[in-house]
Formats: sequence, structure tokens, C-alpha cells
Amino acid sequence: MSSIVYLKNKTNGKVYAYLNESIWDSENKKCRCKRKCLGHVDPVTGKIVPNGKGSVRESAIVSSVGATAFLEKVSNDIGLSEVIRESVPDHWELFMSCLFYVVTENGPLSNLVYWYRDNDIPYTKPMENSDIIDLLEDIDMNTQFRFFRGWRDNFQENNFCTMYFSFRTSYDRNDETIRFNDLPVVHVDQKTNICMTFDMGSMTPVSYSVIKATPRNLTEIR
Repeated sequence: MSSIVYLKNKTNGKVYAYLNESIWDSENKKCRCKRKCLGHVDPVTGKIVPNGKGSVRESAIVSSVGATAFLEKVSNDIGLSEVIRESVPDHWELFMSCLFYVVTENGPLSNLVYWYRDNDIPYTKPMENSDIIDLLEDIDMNTQFRFFRGWRDNFQENNFCTMYFSFRTSYDRNDETIRFNDLPVVHVDQKTNICMTFDMGSMTPVSYSVIKATPRNLTEIR
């Protein structure tokens, strides 16, 4: 004959349920009781929670939030986040995550799929390299135009200044060709000329373009 017995533990205050079985001891000619703990009683539902099968504890997930939180704050303050949302509406979370990764780690985007696991970023879905490839394929000339137009309009009430830069490669200033073993001679343009416009108040870059030559006077600038 078996029955369930409830006993309260005075130490922790929990009530435990035991399966009480009566077994006949033929050697001693008397009945013995054998108890087996079934678990503790849930004080809310009154049900027996089996031993080892209580609520499953979730393992803690540790993510770095310092750098990404700082970059997100800066992006919001200067209006960059809003411009990116309007320029890349379908992938703006992934775009911002790529931006945060490049600024923080300065590494190849192929490593972003590993970096995002330890950092709190805007993109919250599982990430694969194919997602990054799809994002880059969607950034066409129209997307770039929307971005620079929105970024320009973000500073439309401010004054601007334009600077012209000319960079010279450092491989060999006396030779405009490079030889790679037995490969054909490769011609390299020694100079790269860039025109960049800044906001006068914050000196934030607004736009840029690669030009053939830097202007020599105000007439050429106009």
C-alpha cells in the first residue's frame, strides 16, 4: 500500500512530498515504511515539482556595451543615425553595426559575424556573411546620393568650408610604374586629389569628391 506524505523542512520552510510505501518484512514479521522524495510543493500552484526538474535557469549573456553605446550616442547627436535610417531603410541596423565595428576594431567586415556576439549592436538578428554581402550589394549610386543629400541637409543652416587635398604615393616618387615579379608593368597615378567640404561649426565632414587636379586660383574653384 502506498500514499503521499507531506513534510515541512524547518530550515528552508519548503514542503516536500514523499511517496510512502508499506512493505512487509517477512523476516521480522512486521510492516516497514519506505519513503522516496518526489519533490517540493510549489507554494503558488500547490503542485509537486519533481526533483531536478524545476524552472530551468537561463545562462547569463555578457555583452560589451561601452564602445557601441558611445558611438550610438554620438551618431544620434550629430544626426547620422537618422540620415542612415532614411538612406538604407531596409538594412539600417546592420549598416550601423558595420559602422560601429569598423570604427571600433578597424578590421575586415568578414569578422563582424564573430564580433557581434560579444557586443551590443543595433542589429539583433543572427548574422551571417551573406547578410553583409546583401547589404553591400544594395548600396548603389542612388543610396549614396540619398545619404549625401540627407547629410548635407543636416547642416543646411550652417556655414561651410571646402578644402582641397593632394596626396602622393610613397612607393617611389621617381617612378610611376610598379613591377610585380613577372607580371606586366602596372601604371600608378602618384597623386590623388580630393575636395572635401566641412561644417564650419563642428568641422564635421559633409561631402567629398575625387577631382582630377586641385584648383590653382579662385576662378577655377568657381
